[in-house]
Amino acid sequence: MKNIFNISEQNEILQRLEKINYQSINQSGKMNPAQMLAHCIQPIQVAMGETEIPSNLIRFINKLILNKNEATSKEYIGAEAFEKEKKKLIIIFEKLISNGKSAIKTEKLPFFLFSGRVSADKWAQINFTHIDHHLRQFEV
Repeated sequence: MKNIFNISEQNEILQRLEKINYQSINQSGKMNPAQMLAHCIQPIQVAMGETEIPSNLIRFINKLILNKNEATSKEYIGAEAFEKEKKKLIIIFEKLISNGKSAIKTEKLPFFLFSGRVSADKWAQINFTHIDHHLRQFEV
């Protein structure tokens, strides 16, 4: 299975990130390109122990309370927002791959109640699959 610790997969992701632009069209989802890039940053930060994802219960309560039909936040609209998020994703992606497995600090998937221990290799697969999925949505 592909993972971000393999040089060929690292290069593949970086090349595909270079192809996406702020006018790219999402073929199968609602996020715009800047939102997608920001969304792809969080799992890498979680793996590296830089942030946490709220528990499923907290996320469920937030979904009940928050209006999901709100307009896209202005921070994710336009070329400037896109370039900012693209740069942030590339920087954190390169930080992860340059530090290798030692960069992985989180051993449990925060979004599954009974996930058990997650190896650095599994995190590498998860992050590759996640970024790959979203880049495919934008046909890159």
